[in-house]
Amino acid sequence: MVNALAATVQGMDETVISGAQLFFLKYFGLQDNPTLIGFVNASPYLICATMGCWLAIPSNHYLGRRGTIFVWSVVSIGASSWQAVATSWESFLGSRLVLGLSKFCFFFLLLGQLGHA
Repeated sequence: MVNALAATVQGMDETVISGAQLFFLKYFGLQDNPTLIGFVNASPYLICATMGCWLAIPSNHYLGRRGTIFVWSVVSIGASSWQAVATSWESFLGSRLVLGLSKFCFFFLLLGQLGHA
């Protein structure tokens, strides 16, 4: 059940960003730069592979399960708010990186919890 919910959150993020490209590419002036388009779209997965999955276990160790869920949920809310008010592609990219970090730390924590069951 938790895996299904985590996959739903990930899928929703992918779907929303795919649909929002119609608007934010023009707004940020990225429509003619396929490299930056790909980088902005792939940034949550980039941060997951480089940092997110590695931070899940130390976060769980130092903050505990509930503390980790709380902290990364607050970070996720902040990153989502930041993404909503971003006025440049750099700021939008930063918010996507932080959102990806929080989403995947939380996701891998839940996977770790399910692995012990």
